[in-house]
Formats: sequence, C-alpha cells, structure tokens
Amino acid sequence: RDVERSRGLGDVYKRQRRFGPRLHDQMLLPYFLEKNLDELLAALSESGLKFSSEWFAPQAEFRCPHIGSTTVEGQEISLRGALEPWPTMGEEPGGGGTSRYVDSSVERVQVMVRDYQPERFVLLCNGRRVPLQATEEPDVHVAGVRFRAWQPWSALHPTITADNPLTFEMLDTWAGRSAGGCTLSLIHI
Repeated sequence: RDVERSRGLGDVYKRQRRFGPRLHDQMLLPYFLEKNLDELLAALSESGLKFSSEWFAPQAEFRCPHIGSTTVEGQEISLRGALEPWPTMGEEPGGGGTSRYVDSSVERVQVMVRDYQPERFVLLCNGRRVPLQATEEPDVHVAGVRFRAWQPWSALHPTITADNPLTFEMLDTWAGRSAGGCTLSLIHI
C-alpha cells in the first residue's frame, strides 16, 4: 500500500507547473492560493491521502485577513491582505557586528469585485486604474495592489513615499463621476 501511495504522489508532482510571472502577479493573492491549494488537496485525496481544506482555513485567515468590504452600485468590493515577499538588503554595521536589514515597507492587498460591470465602471486606487482580471467564476474579478505602507530609514527604494491612505473608488464612466468606494488607512507600529 505504501508503494501505491508513493506512486500516486509521483502523479501529484508531475501535475505541478511553472507559474512564471504569474507567480508574483497572481499566486501571492489569497483567491488564487486557495484555488491552488484545493487542486493539490484533490490530487492528494486521489492518491489516498485525505486532507480537508478546512484544516488550512485558520492559517489562511491569519496570513491573509479579511480587511473589509462595501457595495457600490450592486458591485461588492472586498479587501483582503495578500502575500508580499520582502527583499533582504545588504549587510549593515550594527551592535558589534553586521546585520541584514529586511525591507518590510512594501505590502499588498487583494481587491475582489463581485458582480463587476466593466463596460460601465472602472475601479481606481488613489486615482490609478486597478488591473482587475477575470477569474473562472464569471462574476468575480481580482487584482493585487502593491503599495509602500511606511517609509523606513533604510529601504530598497528610499525616495518613494508611503501610500497612505489607499482610497478605492468605483468610477462610473457613463456619468463621469465616482459612484462610491472605501478607504484603507494604514498605521505602522
């Protein structure tokens, strides 16, 4: 039975694929992470290893918490924390030795819009268009918004100021005005 299981796991590894640029653009967003995890758990289940996606829900909620949601003209805008890799900077002197500073000033949020009407509305963040992408669910569009949360003394891009607050608004292109939105204020402790 163990031999059969190991053969089944080989099939799981064969199904894995390269994500290329999508790794950073999509796979750091909770929506796509959940879909990928569901695929992996289904493959493991076919191999005889039963896992429930519910077991991973607390970790997913801890790492990518729900920030809030609002409805504008029948379109639900939902914000959730997303993953953002932090680059390690070069060595710096400190405390009798050297240390490597991590630039944790850049963060990312996932914006999900349900019942999106792209022919009429455009989602903006701080006045810039959010590149919403369609998913396999016809009424769901998702995008990641990467931003500078705070301005540390040492950073990868020290001249870029903090983007605070993030203002999301749904622009009605037919009426030429904002139909509503929400604001995410950030506090760095």
